[in-house]
Amino acid sequence: MKNLKILGLALMIGALASCSQSQTQAQTRGDRTPAERAQLQTEMMTEALNLSEEQVPTVESTNMKYSEKIAAIQARDGNRRSKFQSMRGLMEEKDAELAAVMTQAQYIIYQERKAEMRAKMKEKRKERSGS
Repeated sequence: MKNLKILGLALMIGALASCSQSQTQAQTRGDRTPAERAQLQTEMMTEALNLSEEQVPTVESTNMKYSEKIAAIQARDGNRRSKFQSMRGLMEEKDAELAAVMTQAQYIIYQERKAEMRAKMKEKRKERSGS
């Protein structure tokens, strides 16, 4: 009887872990809302850049503003190149706003992290294309 309870508990935990993993995988594919993306960015930036309590609300509102703008660009009709150019312009605006909030050291780390992410995305694209 005790073994049966343990087996049942183990099966439940396994099912929950499986559901949680598939939900996490779906969210990593970009199925997040602009608000969820902004919140995640803010959390990662707060930790990675050691943002002060005064900086967090400004960074959070900046992330939200640009996350919504990017979602609007992605949702509109048009070719990929024009969307990319529009998003690139937004990212430059966002970086300028963030630079005004961050210390020089924080901004350097922010730029380094962005470069790392770009490199990872490039690598993933290569893997998908089979090159």
